[in-house]
Amino acid sequence: MYLVTGTSSGIGLEIAKYLVSQGAMVVGVSRRQSPLEHERFRSLSGDVSDPKLRNQIVSALGGQLDGVVFNAGVLEAVTTLAAADADAWRQVFDINLFSIVGMLPDLIPLLRKSHGRAIFVSSGASTSAYQAWGAYGASKAALNHLSMTLAKEEPDIISVAVAPGVVGTEMQKRIRETYAASDHMKKEEAEKFHSLHQNKQLVNPEDSGRLYGNLVMKASADLSGKYLRYYSDELLKPYN
Repeated sequence: MYLVTGTSSGIGLEIAKYLVSQGAMVVGVSRRQSPLEHERFRSLSGDVSDPKLRNQIVSALGGQLDGVVFNAGVLEAVTTLAAADADAWRQVFDINLFSIVGMLPDLIPLLRKSHGRAIFVSSGASTSAYQAWGAYGASKAALNHLSMTLAKEEPDIISVAVAPGVVGTEMQKRIRETYAASDHMKKEEAEKFHSLHQNKQLVNPEDSGRLYGNLVMKASADLSGKYLRYYSDELLKPYN
């Protein structure tokens, strides 16, 4: 049994599809109903930061969990620090970080029992700053540390944070069409995302789904506690 958050589209949807194709049972969680329909997939709709949803997740898992992919995340709010709204930052952290912290007390006992895996979908922005992406980057940096802490505290659980590269998802579309056109992002940083799209250099979401799916099923103990990047880490090659 596997849990994947953010399964309505993009990477999360592809992870769920891949796991189901491998014969796994999957519980998917997302704000919008997932389009995936399969006898081995159960979809839960709701905000991952809502404590009431956590009870539904625990019930759906039925006391069994072999692995979880924490994929749900948001980029907003995209503003410079000079124009920052602390409440908007809190909303980003609530979804990208605190929702996971809230779930872990319920999930850790199940993962201990199965000697399971917790895979965190990080970002290159967790280690490289982009103008106006402070909330997102800081939340992903904290996510990396959360993964390291889990690996340190729970030796029976393999915990890995992985940045997927620039993936062709709806988030990337919003970056190109909305945020890159605003006054907040630097021109050269915005042009990078346009260039990757125009030159067909975006990572295919299906490839990301396979990577994270293989990691949550098979990641070896030597990966635990690490932050890895899709583009550059040789350790990820066996899982692509």
